Amino acid sequence: MSEGAVRVEAEGPVYYGSTSVLLPTALYGGIDVNSDRDTMMRLVDADPHARVRAVRIACLEAQLRARQAIGPIRAELTIRVDPRGVRIDIDIEAPVVLESMSPMTNAAGRRR
Repeated sequence: MSEGAVRVEAEGPVYYGSTSVLLPTALYGGIDVNSDRDTMMRLVDADPHARVRAVRIACLEAQLRARQAIGPIRAELTIRVDPRGVRIDIDIEAPVVLESMSPMTNAAGRRR
């Protein structure tokens, strides 16, 4: 689940948003029958690849909601036990990249 929007700040437009990624236990559709929430949480907390994957998911969601290119992101992750499994909450902040018009494009951004 994701939410967010672009806000105009003094330095230009900035995207602010959050994405939640749920890793469900087997009871809620997860694939590892032997996993429990505490074990899953320790694994996610210890695995940098899992955290990077969560940030990538949040970046893709941010790009879709911003409807423009975004620049370097600042991400903050929170990993917590959820009744259905483990939830990773990712808060994103990123400047919106304003595309400059080249001499070969018109005001609508289309090639001449």
